[in-house]
Amino acid sequence: METITIEIDGIEITVDKGTTVLEAARSVNLYIPVLCSHPYLEPGPQPKPNVDYVFYNGIKIYNEGPLPQSYECGLCVVEVEGQPELELSCWTYAEDGMVVTTNSDRIKAARQDALAKYIETHPHDCQICTVSKDCSLSQCSEDVAKEDRCCDKFHNCEFLKMAQYVGIKADTPAYQYQDLPIINDEPLIIRDYNLCVSCTRCVKACRDLRGIEAIGFINTSDGEALIGTLAPTLKDSGCRYCGTCIAVCPTGALMDKDIDPANINQATLVPCSHTCPAGIDVPRYIRYITEGKPSESLAVIREKVPFPSVLGRICSHPCEDVCRRSEVNEPMSICSLKRYAADNGDDRWKQNAKVAPSTGKSVAVVGSGPSGLTTAYYLAKKGHAVTIYESLSQLGGMMRVGIPDYRLPRDVLDRDIDEILSVGIKAKTSTPVDATALEKMKSEYDAVYIGTGSHKARPFSVDGVDLDGVYRGVYFLRDNALGKLASRSFADKNVVVIGGGNTAIDCARSAVRLGAAEVSLTCIESSQEMPAHQWEIYDALDEGVRIYNSLSLTRINGEGRVSGIDFIRCTSVFDGDGNYNPTYDQEQSGSFECDVVIISVGEQADLSLIEGTDVQASPEGLIQVDNANQRTTSMGVFASGEVASGPASVIDAIAAGRKAAESIDKYLGGNGDISETLLEYEEPDPRIGFIEDFADLPRAEMPCLDSQQCTSDFSELATGFDETTAMAEAQRCLQCDLRLKISDVPLPPEK
Repeated sequence: METITIEIDGIEITVDKGTTVLEAARSVNLYIPVLCSHPYLEPGPQPKPNVDYVFYNGIKIYNEGPLPQSYECGLCVVEVEGQPELELSCWTYAEDGMVVTTNSDRIKAARQDALAKYIETHPHDCQICTVSKDCSLSQCSEDVAKEDRCCDKFHNCEFLKMAQYVGIKADTPAYQYQDLPIINDEPLIIRDYNLCVSCTRCVKACRDLRGIEAIGFINTSDGEALIGTLAPTLKDSGCRYCGTCIAVCPTGALMDKDIDPANINQATLVPCSHTCPAGIDVPRYIRYITEGKPSESLAVIREKVPFPSVLGRICSHPCEDVCRRSEVNEPMSICSLKRYAADNGDDRWKQNAKVAPSTGKSVAVVGSGPSGLTTAYYLAKKGHAVTIYESLSQLGGMMRVGIPDYRLPRDVLDRDIDEILSVGIKAKTSTPVDATALEKMKSEYDAVYIGTGSHKARPFSVDGVDLDGVYRGVYFLRDNALGKLASRSFADKNVVVIGGGNTAIDCARSAVRLGAAEVSLTCIESSQEMPAHQWEIYDALDEGVRIYNSLSLTRINGEGRVSGIDFIRCTSVFDGDGNYNPTYDQEQSGSFECDVVIISVGEQADLSLIEGTDVQASPEGLIQVDNANQRTTSMGVFASGEVASGPASVIDAIAAGRKAAESIDKYLGGNGDISETLLEYEEPDPRIGFIEDFADLPRAEMPCLDSQQCTSDFSELATGFDETTAMAEAQRCLQCDLRLKISDVPLPPEK
């Protein structure tokens, strides 16, 4: 590229040929005020739009005069040596040897004249207030009427800062509130026509940058631009709610409904990735699915987690709870798309996967659940020799014995575990670790990690709990997973499950598949208070499980074997402070006849392996750790996951394992950096284009076996998306992360 040298305000600047004077000034942080231009948009003023009308507050308004060939704000004028007239820096291209001045009395006067047409119809009393810098916005010391004040964007407003820099002319009349429409009944975006200065940035961003063209402008009879939608609403106009128009708007005319303008960052703009405990780049992997590239999508997922197949099936997906698409109609099926990538992507991610040379350090990992396997995986990739100790006969922890096959097939779990072990991890199954073994490990290994989870049922005392036919939920699921229930017939049995959590739901649905004649679930919580995920509850009901809420078990009846249960009505589970403090109606009691009772009221950690050691327990019955680094009270011993935090989801355990691996690597002399780049980053195409009826695109529901098929055995219930469904679902993504690519607007120097 040919370069040229120009001089701006006495500074020599070398730029590529074809650079505008405005861009050249910005390259050396010289501020030139401008409204119609933005660093993220193509240089030059807004070109003529191809529309004859726009909708303004739902009303069709036609062009009232000849549309200008271009529209410019006139604020970016500069003096170019040898030119008699002031030039617009936004579309004046730099020439070799050009000498430019950006500040003079002539320029200042011209800019103030250009600003006047905007400032007259925009609130400006606050901009000239002597105490505006420290204004709380809650009350006005000058008694300016609320509708005449600036908006909530005040301290972060580009237009305000630019106007204060340029200077408001002394003869500018006082602002008169125009009482124009404020559109706040559409998703995600608030449009306040009272604050619009018709700079047309939003039009250029929507049409030329994103390729959507949901908004445009026409010319009014007095020659001014009027911006509106191309159909009565943003939704009807094909808006994709990417927020680009908000990002480039210099005033508060376009604002986020759900984000404080003073708190716009990655966490608020892309809450799906921020909420993911492992920090998976959700929009990036969804974008690859949109492009028909599941292998690339899988590589992005594997950069953060070694369990893509598992998580695609049983992740609690907190990302979907905060998905901004839900404000449009329904959240993205993020978890199901993860499964699609895991099931359809190939091994391309391995091309960039690396295992560091041996460090000579060794680590013992006690427990092979999601936290233990994750910790082992990343430590082995850092070059440490890792040995896993598992008390069960197979690896996987609660993923294997706590999650039924119909949700997580064993071969799927094995697929992810095999990849983890392939980095050189040794595993010893059927090897329980007690306090003596733990003490020995501390001398044999450079570090020890405890990730034994919550495999122990919480104590539960009630008459009849020792009768034949009474099971504890966590043990019931474990025995079923290990094939120990196959010889016990549940056919023609009436089963009652006690509990309202996810484990209780799994027990009930498993009992259905074991052939029970009738399965009921009773819990102390109301239907709104049940801790189980709503989708799990709905599936259980669909499979014939009867759920009885607000009942508390008081007795299990029978002589030698279960014959029924007694219960009492619970009127309130929590007190006014939100603490567990149930109250009962003694006059409302009853009973069920049943053959089997499965009590599933929570799990806890088994801390027998630390008894008598210097690894201390917390008052909550967990291993005491420093949350900053997962260290226990014993030098070189670390712990995380449920044994240190209490019951949590698989994705939480994986995140805990990542954190532990970082801390242990540092302890062993490493840098603690376990990040991976399995796919070279590609800048996303900013032009996302128009999609017909985008706002109404329905969420793709996971296809499943029919109810008769799915309850006859433990075959996997969900069958997964096909390519057409996955790509259609991925196209629903708002691609919120694209807004992070929009560069900051240069602000004027403080006066």
